[in-house]
Amino acid sequence: MARYPIGEAARRMGVSKVSLRSRVQRGTMNAIKDAAGVWQIEVPDVSHAIPHGDAPAIGDASAIHRDVQRLESENAFLRERLVARDRDIERITQSLLALTMQRATLADATQMLPTRTDDESPTPATSEAQRGAQPSRRGNWRDRLRRWFGGN
Repeated sequence: MARYPIGEAARRMGVSKVSLRSRVQRGTMNAIKDAAGVWQIEVPDVSHAIPHGDAPAIGDASAIHRDVQRLESENAFLRERLVARDRDIERITQSLLALTMQRATLADATQMLPTRTDDESPTPATSEAQRGAQPSRRGNWRDRLRRWFGGN
């Protein structure tokens, strides 16, 4: 095994410096601090390296081809899902825009409605209190519209 400074060792192994430092801290890589205070990492020879995980061995073209096909298939599936999500987002955006426009139209319409003053009676002949009936729970629908849709 050859020893290299962290930057060179990371380049030779194809990993980042941070990753290499983490490996040293975990104890999965050997490192020695030299007299100048520079960490030297022991990098294994490539000829003795064992492929990591389920990675195909160098020269195994059929395994590489299978992996490429699997990744292309997965990529196509994910692209389809992304297009579907984009369509959903566009549909929701259009619905929100339509509802916002309706709200603005209703708010403008309620501002143009005449308001009832307190001295106007609710009925031309007699009020509900004079007739002995219960007061209406419905209230003034124009006032409710103004409250719901932000009119004054």
